[in-house]
Amino acid sequence: MKVAFTHQRMARIDGATWVLKQEHRRIPYYTVAERMILHGAAAWALNLISRQKKLLLTIQRKCLLFITGAYRTTPMATLQSITGILTLNLRAEQESVYV
Repeated sequence: MKVAFTHQRMARIDGATWVLKQEHRRIPYYTVAERMILHGAAAWALNLISRQKKLLLTIQRKCLLFITGAYRTTPMATLQSITGILTLNLRAEQESVYV
């Protein structure tokens, strides 16, 4: 999936020795990853089934772990509260309503 490759590229930018601030790690998420995922959300996001919601949360979790630099055992709710980012299924529903 294109978003997974984008996530890997974002992780390579940070590298092992570089330390980007959390604010700078958010920029590629908002401008690239989230836009790629939510493209055309008006058409497909009105009635999401649980499998689609789970897929969106899985993709978002990888990005949130990259943004925060937290351990992979950190709960999703904690990652969302630290970053202040809404879940992708809610963002998709918002975009589908406001078209």
